[in-house]
Amino acid sequence: MAVWLQAILTLAPAAQCQQLAEWLEHRGRQDLTTRGGRLWGLWEGRSGLGFGSDEAILMSVWPDDASAGAAVELMKAMPGVLAVAGTPLHPTLRPQDDHPAAGGGSWVFREFHLAATDIEAFLERSAAAWESFEATFDSEVVGLFRGPNLDGETASLLLITRYADLDAWEKSRNADAAPGAWQQLSERHALTRWTRARSATRQPLPGEQ
Repeated sequence: MAVWLQAILTLAPAAQCQQLAEWLEHRGRQDLTTRGGRLWGLWEGRSGLGFGSDEAILMSVWPDDASAGAAVELMKAMPGVLAVAGTPLHPTLRPQDDHPAAGGGSWVFREFHLAATDIEAFLERSAAAWESFEATFDSEVVGLFRGPNLDGETASLLLITRYADLDAWEKSRNADAAPGAWQQLSERHALTRWTRARSATRQPLPGEQ
């Protein structure tokens, strides 16, 4: 099963996300490919909320956990990168393929911690909410990934949602606009022990159609 690697990169003071994108399009993409990886998306933290102004989010797809873990060392050698925090992620309900991330707007990365025994209930409520949620708000649920367990009892999930803009994200918090979806989301929230949402802007690679 394919493994997604989320790498939060700390950039050097003079480094820009655009420069990283240009390097990835040429040497970086080749380095990832020769090791079995595929670039999935790059986001700039500075233009969003919650990430550091010196952070970029690079996500790639690998054939297994071992190759994803080894890729962290590769990313540490990227020009302009001071540090890498890598997390292997396994897809759940979405995405259903490994096509690269696409689209503009505001991308929200929401982390969840919950009891491992509540994973299935969490997924069921998520699936029940999405159709109504996406139909009501200008949004797209791109992926819901399971990360490494925090301990023997606590699981972690990462939800990635693309909104048309930050205003659309704010409007999506209006429970009255989509009561059916929000009933499911409220039940999902009751299962959540901790959560955090951060937004970023996707950085297109040079030559992207």
